[in-house]
Amino acid sequence: MLKNGHRIIPSIILCLVILLSSSSVLQAQSDKGVVVFKRIGFLGLEDRTHQGLAKNIGKEMRRELAATFRFEVIPQQNPSKELPLSAPDLSDMGKKFELDGIITGIVEIKGKDLKIVLTLFEGETGDPFAREFIVMKDWKSPEAVEKGVRTIMDKLIGRLPYQAVVTEVKDKGKTITINAGRLQGLGDGMKLQIFRIVKVNRHPFTREMIGVEKVNVGDLTVVRADERFSIIKPSRLLKGQTVEKGQYVHFKPSPKVLSELTSRRDELLAQQERDWMAMEQASQREKQAKEREVKEKRSLEHKVSRGKLELSTGLGWAKFSLTSDQLALDRKISTFPLAGVSGEYWVVPSLGLDADYQIGFVKLDRLSNSGSINVHARPYWYAIHLQYRYILWPGRTDLELIGRIGYAWYTYPVSSTDSQFFTNTRYYGPSIGFEGRLLLTSNLATGIGVDYLPILKVNEHPVNNGDDASSHAIRFHAEGRYRLKSNLWISIRYLFRDYIINFSGTGTKGGGITNAKTTDDLNSVLLGLSTEF
Repeated sequence: MLKNGHRIIPSIILCLVILLSSSSVLQAQSDKGVVVFKRIGFLGLEDRTHQGLAKNIGKEMRRELAATFRFEVIPQQNPSKELPLSAPDLSDMGKKFELDGIITGIVEIKGKDLKIVLTLFEGETGDPFAREFIVMKDWKSPEAVEKGVRTIMDKLIGRLPYQAVVTEVKDKGKTITINAGRLQGLGDGMKLQIFRIVKVNRHPFTREMIGVEKVNVGDLTVVRADERFSIIKPSRLLKGQTVEKGQYVHFKPSPKVLSELTSRRDELLAQQERDWMAMEQASQREKQAKEREVKEKRSLEHKVSRGKLELSTGLGWAKFSLTSDQLALDRKISTFPLAGVSGEYWVVPSLGLDADYQIGFVKLDRLSNSGSINVHARPYWYAIHLQYRYILWPGRTDLELIGRIGYAWYTYPVSSTDSQFFTNTRYYGPSIGFEGRLLLTSNLATGIGVDYLPILKVNEHPVNNGDDASSHAIRFHAEGRYRLKSNLWISIRYLFRDYIINFSGTGTKGGGITNAKTTDDLNSVLLGLSTEF
């Protein structure tokens, strides 16, 4: 009994697995309906022959597809990715170009034979709808290739379970229009069959259509066949069935009608070829324009400028402090306007000069026994440097590292000198600096830099700083730039300057002040417009 139990339990488990698997397969095989293929994109073939055969074979297939006059055939749209494409890529292409279906395939040489695999994908999902292949032995003969192309295209199109679709129903079903006519082999008085598709069976793994289940609606008779559509009427409908828009039609094309329209078909195919050529030329021009745009963009991204000229304006604010053994004084200056001009020129890519000039417009108020006195100051800064540039990772990021050495001046003249309150001051001395510039994108750049003035001479009028004066300064800036045009940029820059003086002796404002220190902090934000050359 125990042995039988051991046999029964695995059998039950196996049956359950089979039942569950069968259920999932049946579910995968069912579908709601069939895609109505009207607008089909022909992507061409993936060439694995290394002989360039796919291009000509693809053109023959495209012409054969157009010769059915059942579809609007759209030539290759220059896919951005190499063939073969994934289902999501095909679906994206189908949605972008509003395609019902997409045809592509593979051409390869197997031994002495030529093998062609052709697949029709659904434009909405990217799933394969039908796949066919053919092996040609005498493939070096143009006639054999033409025959093989015709055969595989007939097989692929023959996988569609219909020849036409009902597009309009009027007069309570007495007048019906379908999307097939004389070009498809229909003539007046011909009999057709109309049906509904209630189930589509698909392969559980590849999702390829392997069959459909139909319900016959009845028979129709062609009343009038035009080139691309026909007016028909019911001749016999099955009990309980009605003709509705979207139902499918089956018929056998008339060889006589097709032969009567041979010249017309050739004329339409020739026009189709001209349309394709125009579309391909337009597509090629668009592709070339994009390539030029990318090339120009890369050229701009990796262009190292020869020189630059910039005009700027903005606002500044400052704070002056004096501290000593006997006195502490702060003087703050609220925002005041600034203007400036700067430029640089590279004699060779690694060696150049720069110059910078800025001026501020400051208003100072002084209170005295006689009232308030307005005093105006026009501080200005100018500098000139010899620069050395090193480009890190050229052609990729073009990070510019710049070192410089030169001379700088800062002058603070006031309109009314006052030996007690205001002094005309000048700082000047050698300047060394370092800066980094980086192009983040083709239109966006950033930079950051610092300059140090280690030994500054200081002149004051009317009273000098005193004995043993030592002075130094530091300058920091950060900026972002945006390209308006190829060589025109707009920038925003933050600039900080700090001048420091240490001295002993009589000091600036009379006797008694020793161990004195002054600091002059200046902040500014500037908006600039620059051109590169």
